[in-house]
Amino acid sequence: MRGLNLRSMRVAALLSLAALLWGPVGGCCCQQDPCLANKTIEDATVEQAKALIDDYANDATLVILDVRTADEVAQNGRIAGSTNLDYNSGELTAALDTLDRDKMYLVYCAGGVRSDAAVAEMADACFQTVYDMLGGFAAWEDANYPVVN
Repeated sequence: MRGLNLRSMRVAALLSLAALLWGPVGGCCCQQDPCLANKTIEDATVEQAKALIDDYANDATLVILDVRTADEVAQNGRIAGSTNLDYNSGELTAALDTLDRDKMYLVYCAGGVRSDAAVAEMADACFQTVYDMLGGFAAWEDANYPVVN
């Protein structure tokens, strides 16, 4: 019986030490991250993206980010009003500190892979409203939506 109590005390001491060093089990935190307040990070179909662009056509609130390479943009065109910040070259990452986190962003690439990664990076950097256009520029073209050079 005495050995069991000593063993239990050792386990409790180790668990207490672990909690002090690494925080609560499961990664839960007691303080809310202000970065998460009122955040909207969502996927948008090309139809939803087009509607968003149309709704904010004369409003600087919406920023359209094209994260393809400059060569892809030159060869295939782009969505009118979009800004090209190449994700692969690190151009987007380098620009994050200069972008207004309170604006609304619509992000696209060629097919959806890079924009998904870009949106995740923007969410981690506390951008509040970011939409990832599903299917990318290919889906935009397939829907016969306008493209500019």
